Amino acid sequence: MLALPATYQLAGFIPTTVAIVVVCTLCAFCALNLANVISKAPGNSNFERELEYSETFRIFWGHKWFVITQIAFFVCILCQTVASIVDTAQVVDEFMGTKGTNGWGVRLYPRPVEFIEWDSGVCLEHTDADFGINNRDDDTIRGGCDPFSDQPEGALIITLGYLLSALAFLPLGLMDLKENAAWQIFGFLFLLTVSVQFIFVFMQQGLSFGNLSLWGSTWGHLFGIVLFNFTAVTTVPSLLYEKAPSVGVPHVIHTASILSAVLYIVVGALGAMAIPNVSENMLSSMIAGAFGTTTQIGASLFAFVIIGLGIPLFRYELYDK
Repeated sequence: MLALPATYQLAGFIPTTVAIVVVCTLCAFCALNLANVISKAPGNSNFERELEYSETFRIFWGHKWFVITQIAFFVCILCQTVASIVDTAQVVDEFMGTKGTNGWGVRLYPRPVEFIEWDSGVCLEHTDADFGINNRDDDTIRGGCDPFSDQPEGALIITLGYLLSALAFLPLGLMDLKENAAWQIFGFLFLLTVSVQFIFVFMQQGLSFGNLSLWGSTWGHLFGIVLFNFTAVTTVPSLLYEKAPSVGVPHVIHTASILSAVLYIVVGALGAMAIPNVSENMLSSMIAGAFGTTTQIGASLFAFVIIGLGIPLFRYELYDK
């Protein structure tokens, strides 16, 4: 969702919206089809068996496809896990840097091993016009660069952000889906709350149709970006086994898919109209303080909580499944 405002500006309102609707529909059908196939497994008409994603392929297509899908599944979930860990840690480091406490870390490579410090002051300054800020007294804002980007290329660094993220989410990663269900509900409600805050911030900032064309000019990455926001099909086997018997699978999948698509379209389109030249990650200028302290805190918590709470789910899929 964070890349959708930039995607709307590059690809245009109509192509991006159509892509979201089409991908949402296809992914919902894929999830329903997978659920239907799993229900056809022997002795699993009511989802009594805990079938893994790849186990379904083994039952119907044989061991060869079990191996192929297991490797693809593992690589997919691993990439999402690593990306979530890195994003969450960077949010913590960037927030500390912008609040004057600086980010801290240990550089393991290149040698020698040493403690290092990062301050957001090393980032290049961007004018308010770059981000569409028209209600600030100062004429520059800081932001939009990664923490510790001043270190040599290829440096191996363990930062305070990684340690704090591990302390926050490692205990949740040791739980199964039922045990951390309360945290997932909290994350969902928090997602809706902060999304509404973002919408009000965009509207307060002022919406300009000049920032968002109907057809756009660049569509090369459109499908990939949209598809990345609809990867819930990999969690369907876990949903089927963990859900209560009274929970209807089509209702859950349809509701979640439609709500996601609407949220993506609203936040993406309004963000594109409110922020000229929006960065690939719309949180960059928010965390840097471009929209005020309240939005800065909300954006930081959004990245930490929403992205971070995905880590225990991915760990469950990798380890337990």
